[in-house]
Amino acid sequence: MARCDFYHLFQTPLEDALAQLLRKVLQAKQRAVVLAPGEQQAEELTAALWRCDGPDGWLPHGNSADGFAADQP
Repeated sequence: MARCDFYHLFQTPLEDALAQLLRKVLQAKQRAVVLAPGEQQAEELTAALWRCDGPDGWLPHGNSADGFAADQP
């Protein structure tokens, strides 16, 4: 069964919260879909995920422009 979670961010920047959530998804050996309201914000989130330098480093990911959706975590 699919799971859908929603988060309301008050203090944590979106990029930081997203990285934390996606790390949890990867640790659980699950997949996630992140929807953005537009191409510009999607590209900004993609760039932020490539810059992740937290304790676990960068997050493997892709976007619709990359193709190969079945291979993306």
